[in-house]
Amino acid sequence: NGQFDGTGDWDLMSGGSWNYNSPNPPGSQPAHHNIYTKVFYGWISANEIFGPSTFSLAPTETTAKAYFYRTGTNNEYFMLENRVPSTSVFDAALPGQGMLIYHVDGDWINQHWNSNDINNGAHQGLYPKDAGGSGINTSGCPFPGTTFNTYFTDTSTPNSKSWANANTNNPITDITPSGNNINFNIGTPPPGGVTADTTGAFPGVMVAWAPPAGGQVLNSQWLYYDTGASYQAYGYGPGIYRYAIGFLPAQLTGYLQIDEFSLLTGSGNPPTSPAYLLDITQGSPDNPSLFSMAVPYTVNFTWSTLTLPGIPFDDTQSLYFVITTFVNPSEYPMVIDNSPAVNGLGNLMDLGGGWTTWLAANAMQGNWCMRAKVSVPGTTAKESASKVLSPTNNPAFRDGNKLMADLLTPITGDKGLKPSHEADNNDSKNITGYQVIRNSTPPLALGIVPSVQQFLLDAVPIPGSYTYSVYALYNEGTSTAANSSALNYPAGLTLSINPVSSGNAVGSGLYPYNSTATASATPATGYEFVDWDFNGSQISTSNPYSFTIVQDMMLTANFQKTSHQISL
Repeated sequence: NGQFDGTGDWDLMSGGSWNYNSPNPPGSQPAHHNIYTKVFYGWISANEIFGPSTFSLAPTETTAKAYFYRTGTNNEYFMLENRVPSTSVFDAALPGQGMLIYHVDGDWINQHWNSNDINNGAHQGLYPKDAGGSGINTSGCPFPGTTFNTYFTDTSTPNSKSWANANTNNPITDITPSGNNINFNIGTPPPGGVTADTTGAFPGVMVAWAPPAGGQVLNSQWLYYDTGASYQAYGYGPGIYRYAIGFLPAQLTGYLQIDEFSLLTGSGNPPTSPAYLLDITQGSPDNPSLFSMAVPYTVNFTWSTLTLPGIPFDDTQSLYFVITTFVNPSEYPMVIDNSPAVNGLGNLMDLGGGWTTWLAANAMQGNWCMRAKVSVPGTTAKESASKVLSPTNNPAFRDGNKLMADLLTPITGDKGLKPSHEADNNDSKNITGYQVIRNSTPPLALGIVPSVQQFLLDAVPIPGSYTYSVYALYNEGTSTAANSSALNYPAGLTLSINPVSSGNAVGSGLYPYNSTATASATPATGYEFVDWDFNGSQISTSNPYSFTIVQDMMLTANFQKTSHQISL
């Protein structure tokens, strides 16, 4: 039905077979094959990316090379190639220039290869991620392209999540052209300069580190699933209906308050109808509301934003944002994008019979255009208010755009309409915090500290040889490696005598773990040494007594009065 472009004008086996530059006839300057096909038939090689590094990618036409990196799902990955319009026939009429990032579902391709329907539906087995949000057959599709999109992460638009909505934890950043080549970085670097020291902190251990190179502190972030582009408006006739998005604890860790909420309003009769009411809940969209507030509706297809007074929430429970709509006839209150649905989180709806994912159940993709800003407490809390973010770089709404659609007869809106939202401008490599782990047995996670803090005090550990590892927590995932620092935490030896004033003992103090400690006893006049006790039991009769110390110990030197035998 034309809803899905597959590999589009970038691929000879798709729309690219008809590429041409005027005045040449259609199909006279077709595209090359897509990168997957070239690798499949062994025409070029694809190198797998395993860890953080910097790369330079030459044009595919001149260098038979590409890169790929895996998601957490078996046989699912992203393939990277650099496309540059050629001066010959093939690829001379490409839509644009830059790095194409293909989302590949290998199992799906294998299952649908013979039936030739790999991209015939909402689940696309092979498609390029649209860097600019204006459609894959445009100059904005490649990175950085004409929209200057220089990063591709788990939280960017578009994002690098798997089809299962799991993070890949391999953000691509700093995508920049260098001549015809494309340079980029991949991965989340660990913190640097980790130290673990007892100096000034004993009996605790002070663990300290430096921020990762290229990282930046993130005290807040926008949570959302939509792209804001290629959207449709939906309604279900007059009545009261509910729509929601939800976020899991893994998406909320470290953030404990809500500062803003945004809704892309649909079409109706502003400012009175439809009416929107926001409820924020936890655990379930039906649970009691943490906060309720009406959402202003002033213009069709415009982001309407509530500034909230720092609503606290529990980051160990799911968080839901529920919009109740009060709708009159011929009104279409909710806007949905055209990205792969995050089923059960980005597309919840209740039309009167309970929460469903009706759209996905009917093979329709998309997520509700709703967004929420969460933060670390004390960093961005504001007074309750509301504001409307006017669209920029967005054509004025016209009836001819046909953005309205009934659920029963969906109509795709014009591509490229993208109302601006500040969440579209989030930067890469945002640090949300740090996690410190001590490799004791078993390993002990000492805690997560805020991104603005680069130290943690480990309370009194038992004597031992430890390695302290520090991971950087990014908006895009956890650093792929942890910098570490080794520490020998000492054992303490405390000596006493029995009975009092019967002598003295030397050797109390701190000893490196697993080193040799020595205790010496000297009896007072009229006394003699007997033995050493540990926890009430004899441990040695040697004096001095040397041993390997692996724990804190309190030894008692026992003396007795000297006895003399007199013969008469």
